[in-house]
Amino acid sequence: MTIETHRRALPVIAYKEVFEGILSKLSAETRLRKKRVLADWILAERRCVLREVNHQRAQRAYPPITLADIERAECVALGHCDYLRKYAHAAADLVFAEKPWP
Repeated sequence: MTIETHRRALPVIAYKEVFEGILSKLSAETRLRKKRVLADWILAERRCVLREVNHQRAQRAYPPITLADIERAECVALGHCDYLRKYAHAAADLVFAEKPWP
């Protein structure tokens, strides 16, 4: 089952809560960008998303994912006009995927 197919099969409320939680934490982290150098804020945002995704995966008895998985999810959002929401959607997809990438 692909990530997209899996998302369609989820209860909308469960997916929405996870997505909004990730988006909220990511948004809070992005507000700290001006206090950090570029490499530091990129890593801080990735780690923030990684913590939240793995927290949500643990609640579903899924194994943790890696920072490389988060970086791959982030690539989906790069250059998008609504980067944060696209990134949060890609991260939420990882929460519900038994295997992060096919």
